[in-house]
Amino acid sequence: MPNENPTITNKVHPLLKALIAFALGLSVNLCFEPFNLHFLAWFALIPLHLLGLGRHDRGNFYIGSAWGFGYFLGTFYFLYPIFLLCPLLVALIWTPIPGIWLYLTCKLRHYLLFPKASEEHVSAPHYRRILNLRSSYKLFIAAAVLWSFFEWVRTWLFTGLPWNSIEVSQVYQLHFLKNASFIGANGLAFLISLINFSLAILLEIYLVRKSAEKQNLPKSLPKLKNYYSLPILALITLLLSTIIADKLQPENKADSTIRVAMIQGNFKPYFKPLTYEEYQFHHQTYKNLSEAAILQKPDLIIWPETPMPSSYQRDAAFPELVRYLSKKANAHLLFGTGMTDVNPQDPEHKKYYNSALISDPNGDIIARYDKIHTVPYGEYLPGRYLMSHELHEKLNKFRQMGPSLSHGSEFSVFPLAKQSRIGINICFDDVFENISRSFARNNANILCTITNDSWFGETAGGAQHSAHSIFRAVENGLPFLRCGNTCETMLVSSKGKVEQLLLNPENGSRFTRGVLFTELDFCVNPEKTFYNKLYYLTPSFLSFASLFIFGFMLLQFLKRKKALNEIALEES
Repeated sequence: MPNENPTITNKVHPLLKALIAFALGLSVNLCFEPFNLHFLAWFALIPLHLLGLGRHDRGNFYIGSAWGFGYFLGTFYFLYPIFLLCPLLVALIWTPIPGIWLYLTCKLRHYLLFPKASEEHVSAPHYRRILNLRSSYKLFIAAAVLWSFFEWVRTWLFTGLPWNSIEVSQVYQLHFLKNASFIGANGLAFLISLINFSLAILLEIYLVRKSAEKQNLPKSLPKLKNYYSLPILALITLLLSTIIADKLQPENKADSTIRVAMIQGNFKPYFKPLTYEEYQFHHQTYKNLSEAAILQKPDLIIWPETPMPSSYQRDAAFPELVRYLSKKANAHLLFGTGMTDVNPQDPEHKKYYNSALISDPNGDIIARYDKIHTVPYGEYLPGRYLMSHELHEKLNKFRQMGPSLSHGSEFSVFPLAKQSRIGINICFDDVFENISRSFARNNANILCTITNDSWFGETAGGAQHSAHSIFRAVENGLPFLRCGNTCETMLVSSKGKVEQLLLNPENGSRFTRGVLFTELDFCVNPEKTFYNKLYYLTPSFLSFASLFIFGFMLLQFLKRKKALNEIALEES
């Protein structure tokens, strides 16, 4: 009877193999901040593919999950200042994804090696363990499609958390980054995976051939040079995509300039009520920094998300300070704050929002944006509408994060000075490309993020977060203003170049208190990027291609099951 495991037997102990997988997954984080060994991303997935050689059963799921646990634990380490086990808990949510990918690709490899169930046997000669060239093409394209598909799934599954996905490694490589304006971030992930898996399969062929050379081989064993076309095709695809992206990038010439001052207060999060002196120091700091910025005659002053330890609605000193500074600067002031909406018919029914407000030069509030993508467990409790009010209140007190916030629904764009039209992301909003894209489609000509990444402490979390702002700038071909509370206050060009970054002049640290002033040149009526206009092409391609692969594998599974049943009946 055919055996379940016909391919190469691996003598490494499963626990040791899992530890190796964990270490290899952890090492992928060298591609991202703070290490930025971006070139490793083009090879980082090769070991994961090789870990699956020799089997096609659920063991690959466990090995891939061990790799995923290392990868995601390193990815989310910056969450430990919130509470120590936070990185572990978040990593466990996403750990199975690489395991599912490895199981599927190894099962597909097995189906391609042995198209008929009757051919499956543990003693299959080595030449039967080498994929022919045609099957190798199928496998490397399918592996890249599935990897990129699961990266896309991470953008929406469980409300989404596409942190440190493989394409983020290229955030400072402008020659590759431009692909985001053509095929989006997930398209760039596909190109990187193509390179990885073409090399992985080439290395697989080499290793199997070396193993086979120790035994008697048939003269018809495929030559290694026949498989060089795999990485060549992957490189040509990358080159063509980059050339097309370069040709399609709109040349939006600047025809207006707005003077902007961004204030970085650099305050740590408060876990207990402030003393009066601490409260006064907070207000005075933003007042002093803003007055220093006013000397540069800005058209717009930007404060970060939750710059004050109090709400604009509840603290009379807050709107008074906004009015004073707006009048003194004769400029707009954009800032974040918590807002509460009360139902006039039911005063007990309140909705809470994380909001951005804009004042006019007289200090009057003229615009409001409510954060669209609120953070689960950080800003709201999932399933809150399925529990009683009393239980909800108790759980809110337990998590010590205040009442659950409602999310906004309007992708509002606000006209400001010098014909500027600004689309505002609040913190986590900029991680999701649909929000910035919606602002651009609503005729924004400048994108902005106000954020408070102080929860991450002085880790690379803020820099990893800012990578998403850079991608949003390129995808939409718009300049991007980013104002943080503790770090990563910067100006990003429409091509993704970090033009200015607020640093401590004494030690070069990003964690500093200060003002970043810029004269932002922008196009009043910019042309949309290819990706902004046809954003659905990449996810549609990945989805339909993945469905085709799933369908093929299901059909193979059913055929084999039927064939095995027939063999069993014959033997009985």
